[in-house]
Amino acid sequence: AMQDTLLVPRAGNAREELPCGKQEMREIYAAEVTGREVVLRLLTRLHGATEDLKAAGMPANEASRVNQYNMFLTKNFERIWVFKTYRTPKALRAMMRVTIQILPFFYGPYWLHIIVGDSGRISTARIIFVCFFSSLISTLMIVMVNLADQTENPFRHGNRDTIRVKEEMLLARKAIINAEADAQKPWYEHEVFDWESDDCSTTESDRDNCIV
Repeated sequence: AMQDTLLVPRAGNAREELPCGKQEMREIYAAEVTGREVVLRLLTRLHGATEDLKAAGMPANEASRVNQYNMFLTKNFERIWVFKTYRTPKALRAMMRVTIQILPFFYGPYWLHIIVGDSGRISTARIIFVCFFSSLISTLMIVMVNLADQTENPFRHGNRDTIRVKEEMLLARKAIINAEADAQKPWYEHEVFDWESDDCSTTESDRDNCIV
């Protein structure tokens, strides 16, 4: 439920204000609300299970500690929910896009001044420099806006600069499985890592002489 909630696409695009985007906006909001309700329902059931264990004989201090952990889970989920549902104001994003389009008209006369120079003669080298530099500035501004749009949803799937939700969830599941499998082993048992030498023995004397 948590993974599916985080992987819901981000809403807040300008096209959603048009009739063609209303359905998309409703579907995204409905998916987000459904995911939130499911996660909170599971957290509530965890609290109810703790109360049942308390009524069955669990010590009050242990039940209080479990409820405290449940409270931490709820608080952290609400924090993640804020990160997930935050959207940059549409007016601000629209103003940024319009500014990128009209800004070259304002610094265009300065590029013309550089081409002509104080002598009043047009130089080929200056023309090349002005074309390159003005194109570079416009390209950088467009790239920055696109990067900001891509990273606005920190849980966006398939992006290099966002959180890899599926991989993190898989690691969490593997950690739980490994902890359950290792629960019956003694804590002092020696672990041999792959990068350790193959001729290292498991005896204590040989381990002391082994170079890692």
